[in-house]
Amino acid sequence: EHETKRDLLAMDHLIETGGFLIQPQDLQKGLQQGELLVDFFQIPPASVGESGSYGAILFQSGETPKLVSLGSAGLIDTLVLRYRNLMTGQGDFALDSLETLNEKTDQVIAETYGAVLKPLMPHLEGSRKILFSP
Repeated sequence: EHETKRDLLAMDHLIETGGFLIQPQDLQKGLQQGELLVDFFQIPPASVGESGSYGAILFQSGETPKLVSLGSAGLIDTLVLRYRNLMTGQGDFALDSLETLNEKTDQVIAETYGAVLKPLMPHLEGSRKILFSP
């Protein structure tokens, strides 16, 4: 968790000092009132054997960009892979009965939502259009 906070502070510094090739204010100028751009990023692991973490920068017209920590890259990668397998009928979902598939669907969607979207929810209020950038 300490490394995540450190990396988020470093990202905050890049925003403040203009260390990006595309400046945050340029992104914000392209957004209409009520639009929110969510740009996901991966923070590299602090040491070998760790998975790193994911975060998101939220851009809105006329507002300071917000940083949101999403948590462990290993956990989120696993959840997203399970979600993709569910949607394509691959992996451990390939031979499931409809009843089992329905149960797993609820679980996979809830877990993926909890890790990726729930941390963003407090920042989405007032947004009528949300744009996601991987």
